[in-house]
Amino acid sequence: LDKDQVIAEMGVGTNLGNTMDGHSGFTPSETAWQGQVTTKKYMKALHDAGYNTVRIPVTWGNMINEDGSIKEVWMSRVQEIVDYCVSQDMYVIINTHHDDVAKDGGWLNVGADDIDSIEKKFELVWKTIANRFKDYDEHLIFESMNEEFDGTYGDPNRTHYENINTYNQIFVDTVRQTGGNNDKRWLLIPGWNT
Repeated sequence: LDKDQVIAEMGVGTNLGNTMDGHSGFTPSETAWQGQVTTKKYMKALHDAGYNTVRIPVTWGNMINEDGSIKEVWMSRVQEIVDYCVSQDMYVIINTHHDDVAKDGGWLNVGADDIDSIEKKFELVWKTIANRFKDYDEHLIFESMNEEFDGTYGDPNRTHYENINTYNQIFVDTVRQTGGNNDKRWLLIPGWNT
């Protein structure tokens, strides 16, 4: 689909916040910040109410293994919720969310001194995610990261912007290199603290 078609198809959207992005000490848990698990019935109710896009913020945090793979229990749960949406012919957006909140101990810090290790980890994480979902069609959209900042919410400097641009380029290159439908998947590229 071209940009006009996909935007028209996406229609009205909503955010599934405080679920898969909830965490304690960067150990994500679907019920860390609220008491309900997401169900297929809930996604159907959203669809029936007129929503056609669901953004699922995901904190990967301590579910990321040393090699950049993601613990199967967490990856499977994210995929299950994605499948709830896709089964309703809805669009779904997943990302890395809160992994970049440096003030809370996040690892994806745009103001870090050692960005080489961050870049490598970011590449490995997105390679894992992209490979898992590479056969999904245009109903799945990836967003590289969210709330990327230096932990102060202040004004960004040139280095911050350069780091954000570098991370975003790593994301695009990594997703595209995994093949399948990822060579044409729609990708969201954020800026400072979005």
